Amino acid sequence: MPLAHRGVQVSIICEGRELPLYDVTEQSDAVISACIPSKEGKRFKVLLRNSLTDHEMSCRLFMDGQRADKKHVRGNSQDESRGVRTSPSTIAPYQFKKLEVFDPDSVPDTIDSAATSSPGLIEIKCLRATAVLKRPDLVPYAVGALKTGPVSERSKKAGWHCVGLDTKSQIRVAPYHTPGSSTKLDSERNPYVTFWISYKPEELLRAQGMIPPGETSASHEPYSLGPPSRIRRRSTRAPTASGSKRMRDPSATQSTVKAEMQDGQDLEGRQRRIRELQAGISQSQAELDELMIVERPAKRVKKEAPVPWVPGEVIDLT
Repeated sequence: MPLAHRGVQVSIICEGRELPLYDVTEQSDAVISACIPSKEGKRFKVLLRNSLTDHEMSCRLFMDGQRADKKHVRGNSQDESRGVRTSPSTIAPYQFKKLEVFDPDSVPDTIDSAATSSPGLIEIKCLRATAVLKRPDLVPYAVGALKTGPVSERSKKAGWHCVGLDTKSQIRVAPYHTPGSSTKLDSERNPYVTFWISYKPEELLRAQGMIPPGETSASHEPYSLGPPSRIRRRSTRAPTASGSKRMRDPSATQSTVKAEMQDGQDLEGRQRRIRELQAGISQSQAELDELMIVERPAKRVKKEAPVPWVPGEVIDLT
């Protein structure tokens, strides 16, 4: 299911399948966050859908804190970001890669990129915009490469992934044109809606309790635009301040907060888990009963000494 907020929907598509969302949380009226499982070496793309009919959307995409792409999505339509342009007519696809770490004691002069970037975070800022008036001529355009890492071992990000580019499998696309002129109704510092999508290997999400027991990301169906995910709201969370130099990385707190099971989600899986626990309790009780059964020796009754009988003596039996 896509991550939806204020009429805009975002999906991360990997190998033709929509990656499942976990810990979906409404951080504020204009910010929503979620977690997805990543797998090293796999390519992915970002699907954007604008369900509003009265506004178009100018969407800015950031990978690990680095500007990666910009898309203009018209009303009631969708577009996708498959990677970074390396030339006016080629794109290098997004790819999950292993985040490099270093020992600051061994190489003290190495710069820790975790202090200047946001490893493990896909951020999408959407601004309302008017219709594009014209499309200018072809212009040279290339962003270059995404570079995240290395990070210090002290950042506790060992085993994490980052977003890189698959430069060996570049995609040829139509020549790039500037999007033309349009009026933005929001600013990049105060967007209409912001999506924070943190990603980690499935093993880490499972260890942190983000993925429900018995569920795997491979069990999800191929991508289809369906209803949005259920949202857990944080009423005490204040909206992101306008003019902030850097937006808070939700992965910093999500790594220490256990996800809550959402009402009605994965009901069948939870019922199955309850049955398994009940069966385990019954088996343990049966084993305990067996151990409690101790063979006790028969109770010995002390025999009284026989009373001597004299012939001719009358014995009173009353």
